[in-house]
Amino acid sequence: MGFNGGTVQPHGNRFYVQLYWNGSTEKFWSVLIQGQWHPIKNHENGEKLLFAIREEIDRDREGFDPRSFRPGNPLCIDVYYKTWISQIDVTIKTKRDYKTAIVKHAIPFFGADKDIRKFRMTEFTTFQKKLPLSEKGKYNVMGALKAMVKWAHLNEEIKNMPPFPKMKQGESPEIEYLTIEQQDKVLAEIPALDAPIFRFSMEYGLRVGEARAIKRDAIKNGKVYIKRAFSDNNLRESTKTGEVRAYDLTPTAQDIIGHIDVVTPYLFARGDGKPYTNKNLNRIWHEACRKAGIEIKLYNAIRHSLGCQLLDEGHDLSLVQEVLGHKNADMTKRYAKRTAKKIGQVLSMRRSACGRVAVENTENTETKSNTYGGGGGN
Repeated sequence: MGFNGGTVQPHGNRFYVQLYWNGSTEKFWSVLIQGQWHPIKNHENGEKLLFAIREEIDRDREGFDPRSFRPGNPLCIDVYYKTWISQIDVTIKTKRDYKTAIVKHAIPFFGADKDIRKFRMTEFTTFQKKLPLSEKGKYNVMGALKAMVKWAHLNEEIKNMPPFPKMKQGESPEIEYLTIEQQDKVLAEIPALDAPIFRFSMEYGLRVGEARAIKRDAIKNGKVYIKRAFSDNNLRESTKTGEVRAYDLTPTAQDIIGHIDVVTPYLFARGDGKPYTNKNLNRIWHEACRKAGIEIKLYNAIRHSLGCQLLDEGHDLSLVQEVLGHKNADMTKRYAKRTAKKIGQVLSMRRSACGRVAVENTENTETKSNTYGGGGGN
């Protein structure tokens, strides 16, 4: 590629940098100083800019892009993140979380004009340490930044993927769940018209967005196919993991479906025939919980509860992973962790049960002894 070394040229009361690159004359009228673009007002600043350009060319001649030394660089973080978010295939909520991580945390730290090709691990490490968040919060922000940089690398906009510091999620919150009896207690307080979607979700441990998105075409040949999901109020033709899960219709599920009178495209619909929203379901659920004297989030009451119930019944983790459709076994392992209160209850019940068995055995032995002894005295 042609390159003539470049010069600093005067223009009225300001300066510009000029160089011949790849068959074209390139001119640079601004210089980035402490995160802000300023006109080149003196020869010294022009020389500094020209030195930075030459250094960039020496480091990566093939990857050099004159746009990276001008305002509005498409590879600066403030511009690039918008392109990235508009192109990725993730849920609306995930896009919203990614945007928050970049706009609220990454841009204020690195600067809006930070070229994503110039990230270094030391910068990531410092950024991670200075984030005023919990371990989980830091993990989420770093995950968003890593996802963006990885996308740029796969699109060959970054030549080499910079290493990221080790990321930790921190301690996962304790799993809260309901027994079947507790679920039934809350279900008894839900209006009959709305109860089916809750009962069906509990039967299979569905995500709330998956239950809302079940259409009648997902019920066929004695099975229910979980292949869609709502993200907020946007219907997606795929689940969170991208996998289709198929379950046999259990007797309970068949009974639920058989008692649905209103026919709509969606299996479960509100009184007006429209699909439920998260807001609808959470309002109904929390009102029923209040009446039942139980406090627990809907997600925990459905998905977490089935996983924990299966483990409490003695089923192994691999089965629970398959039922819930977890891609990562570590997600399922969380369900095996019990609260201190639950552990105490189990241990207490175990000792009490042993005590009852011991008493029953003693009573049986005494009864037999008395019977045999009485017979011998006659």
